Amino acid sequence: NPLSANVIDQTHAWVAVNSSLYFTSDLGRHWTSLATASTVGNVISIDFIDSHTCWALGGAPGAGQPFLWKSNDGGHHWQKLTPVLI
Repeated sequence: NPLSANVIDQTHAWVAVNSSLYFTSDLGRHWTSLATASTVGNVISIDFIDSHTCWALGGAPGAGQPFLWKSNDGGHHWQKLTPVLI
C-alpha cells in the first residue's frame, strides 16, 4: 500500500494511503478523512509547504502516467496541473 506522510509543524500532519488522505491538527490524537482525496487517485507522494498549500502526485492504478495536483485549502479541494513524465 503506497504511503506518504507530511508533517509541517508540531501539530499539523497529513497521511495518504492509496486514495485516502487524512489530516490531524492535534498531534495525531484525532484524524479527519478528507473526502475529496479520491479525486487524485492513489497518492504516491504529498508535500505541504504550509497548512494550506500542497502538491500531490497521484493517479489511478494501471491508467498510465500519474498527475500532479495542487491544493490551496489543506487538501479539501484539488486542481489537476500537468502530466508528470517519469
